[in-house]
Amino acid sequence: MFDMRSYIVSLIAVFLALGIGILMGTVVVDKGILVEQQGALVKGLQDEFSSLREENNTLKRDLNARNEFEKEIISLFAQNQLPQSQITIVTTNGVSETLISGVSNILSLAGAQYNIFTITTPDFDLKNSATQKQLLAQFPGELFSKGELKKRVIRKVTEELISSPDKPFVKFLSNLNFVKLNEVFNSPPSVVIVFAEDEERVSSVARDLDIQLVQSLKELNITTIGVESSTVTDSYISDFKSAGASSTIDNIDTIPGQVALVYVLKGNNGNFGTKKTAQSLMPPLK
Repeated sequence: MFDMRSYIVSLIAVFLALGIGILMGTVVVDKGILVEQQGALVKGLQDEFSSLREENNTLKRDLNARNEFEKEIISLFAQNQLPQSQITIVTTNGVSETLISGVSNILSLAGAQYNIFTITTPDFDLKNSATQKQLLAQFPGELFSKGELKKRVIRKVTEELISSPDKPFVKFLSNLNFVKLNEVFNSPPSVVIVFAEDEERVSSVARDLDIQLVQSLKELNITTIGVESSTVTDSYISDFKSAGASSTIDNIDTIPGQVALVYVLKGNNGNFGTKKTAQSLMPPLK
């Protein structure tokens, strides 16, 4: 789309240059000729600006119409496609509520059941010696380095996420305000969706956590989908793939990305979206 802000800046620069030229040129150029040329230049710039503004308004109207069209037809592709599926969404505080809400809505439309597991403290406060002792006490008779302790914590978390409703370790972490689980299933989820952070600057701690989560889920033979927003510039979709994600979607904030998620959950595995890591925009819609 035409960038109006850049054009206005350029236009201001032209007028500044024109003003300087007027001041310098008055000593060598006839005033009447200069004024006439100035008027012609200003009129030309005004006409071009008006034309570009009209073009920009047309493009905005077209985009709005396309967005409305997508909203209208989304139920055609998604409604009741995932009846009774149980899906766990894993996220951190670095993922916006808007992004999670968009995915939650499409899962509900598809007829799926889902719960949301939020890791509010991605480093589990391991720099705190008292916290380290509390966590180590959950592994009686074992001693770990800080790095190894984090891996064991992640492993135990993933084991409980895909197990029965009784989740003592998750409850322990919840009491420390490290995690939140909004609902417990009576049976294990069939798929886990791991969200990459969508903040402008992705936290290296959260990134490392997400990768380890995907690795652990892969080792436990759980189908895992790594997703991120199309606006993320520091993408780690390739890291999700390397860690063993069954599928990836790099534009989960868009309607095409959300429809792709539904069809991936139906078994159309692959890497979808708009970034260089994607094989196509969406899987076959069948």
